[in-house]
Amino acid sequence: MSDVVVRVGLEEPSQETQLTMAIDAFARWRQESSDQECANNDAPDIMVKTNWDAAGQVHKTLIFQDRKWAAAFLRFWREQKRETD
Repeated sequence: MSDVVVRVGLEEPSQETQLTMAIDAFARWRQESSDQECANNDAPDIMVKTNWDAAGQVHKTLIFQDRKWAAAFLRFWREQKRETD
């Protein structure tokens, strides 16, 4: 199975904090809702890389092992952004 890569552009510095909090909340939810098989998995569910473009804008690259968890996180992130806008 190949990794699923999601790139998130952050327009404001506050969005980086918001994204970090969303990743933490999603990881806690994922851990609480996972079954025993997932709990025994030794690989991380989410990896996060920080990149900057030539203009100095921050971009986060989130790497998931499973497409369904990437899609679930994107729904979660959109909801988090909507609540703060």
